[in-house]
Amino acid sequence: MPISTPPSLGITTSTCATARSTATARISQRAWAAQAIASRREGTLGPAIADGAAHRRSLGVGMTRPGVQGPTHTHEYYALLRHVDDLCRRTSYPERASTPEDEPLVQQLLAAGTRDRANTGRPTLSEYDMATALLAAEQAP
Repeated sequence: MPISTPPSLGITTSTCATARSTATARISQRAWAAQAIASRREGTLGPAIADGAAHRRSLGVGMTRPGVQGPTHTHEYYALLRHVDDLCRRTSYPERASTPEDEPLVQQLLAAGTRDRANTGRPTLSEYDMATALLAAEQAP
């Protein structure tokens, strides 16, 4: 159903579609890694994960995703993904490391998130794999 607005507002259906597609634009893996490392260095990553996981539990959010086979992830995993995605969307230049000292850690996280695809053997980089590695590092004693 098309969106109808008064002509005086100057909003067309194509404008709304553009805004919608911009809001759901993919975040680069480099930006994801840079913001995750910055949050960890600033000390906001751990509390954000704990708060996000507690919020998911209070809502009774389930762990399984329909149609997805494989290991299920924890509330902390999904809270981490959401926190870093939010940081990327709120930051002007999310690909940039916040400080020069972050750059080696960003490169390590990018390397940890890279694996070979089973069907092609080519390396692929994923924020999901980076989240798994970062969460393991956060939970390590």
